[in-house]
Amino acid sequence: MGSLLSTINLEKLGNWNEVLHMLEEANECLPQSNLIKKVLTADLVMGGRRPLQQVWLLKASHFVAIHGEIDNGTPNSFPREIHSLHFFGGRPLQTAILLNLLSKVKLLHVLDLRIVPIDILPDEIGNLVELRYLDLRNTRLHELPLSLQNLCELQTLDVRNTPIRALPSGFDSLKMLKHLLLADSYGNRVVKLDAEIMFLKDLQTLASVKLTHNVALGLNHLPKLLKLSVGEVEGGKNSLCLSESINQMKDLNSLTIKCAWRKEIQIKILNPLDNLEKLRVGGWIRDLLMWISRLRSLKYLHLWDCMLSQDPISNLQHLPNLVVLSLSKAFKGKQICCDDVAGFPKLKRLSISRFEELAEWTKTEKGAMEKLQVITIGWCRKLKLPPKGLESLKDPETLQITSMSPEFAEEAKAISLFRDRN
Repeated sequence: MGSLLSTINLEKLGNWNEVLHMLEEANECLPQSNLIKKVLTADLVMGGRRPLQQVWLLKASHFVAIHGEIDNGTPNSFPREIHSLHFFGGRPLQTAILLNLLSKVKLLHVLDLRIVPIDILPDEIGNLVELRYLDLRNTRLHELPLSLQNLCELQTLDVRNTPIRALPSGFDSLKMLKHLLLADSYGNRVVKLDAEIMFLKDLQTLASVKLTHNVALGLNHLPKLLKLSVGEVEGGKNSLCLSESINQMKDLNSLTIKCAWRKEIQIKILNPLDNLEKLRVGGWIRDLLMWISRLRSLKYLHLWDCMLSQDPISNLQHLPNLVVLSLSKAFKGKQICCDDVAGFPKLKRLSISRFEELAEWTKTEKGAMEKLQVITIGWCRKLKLPPKGLESLKDPETLQITSMSPEFAEEAKAISLFRDRN
């Protein structure tokens, strides 16, 4: 076991008991010279006192994991050559202790401060010139220090679920940056980025950035993007630049577009985007179904607040690889249907909600949706009957309904897979 990090998924860490178990198992596999050293303070666990502080050191992989509170002397026990430092448990970390810590670990490659309730990130963070990965998720930070632009080796910066609303100019100096995660792609919040992103040539992930004019122009210079999430998208030149940029992103795997409130825009996607598997669109986009129906590689599609005038079910049923389809307030018409015997050949999960005018789901042709497992229907109060043909589906497990009309609920009870979630 040359490096413990090779067995750790940074995105999934968070349950301290699981981490302890993993470290215990790793310890059994290591040579005596590389054993994990476990340091426990004398704090008592019971009686309402502070939780037990636990510090794990792994000599071979320069790894330190901390659970609980630490005092100003704890960093003095760390070897200066540690490369990876992780905090768990969301315990307070005083600024003075953080400053002392940063002065002791200048060779860090990974710094994980997620959930730590810090309000300020000291300027001294800029001294960690070897840092590759900085995780600040779920902290209380409102801004980042300008010294962060000194981190020329930084590849991942994660500030999701923080009060940060903007990143200042100067971050375009982070030429090695590959993953810039500003906010959760599923939410409406976006972060303004003043940096000239056109210089971030290696960027692969750009999540929840506000589509300013600079960003719209800069996207055209980021051909390596695999995941893009943009928000507060408005019409005019910005949406035109966005369309041109997306058409050049041949490797794009995930795309999220969140329109400005009650602004109709036009996105023209002419490239089939052969590698695009995930698409989320929120808001009014002209001719949306026309270009989505050409995305043959799509596996996950989520549309919300689109208020389409055309039936999304009949227009999307020919997507050959779609596995999950979620539609919320996406249709303003009265009728939907799946009338092709080969419709949705791989679809497993279908969710329809807040179709306020929907009165009839005319039919599901026998042979369509043959892989469907779960159907969720909610807040479609004018829909009185379940979709025709549902009972002929081969493998469905559940029909889940929420806030539907009494007539719909009564009819649905006749279907054995029915489950009321009211």
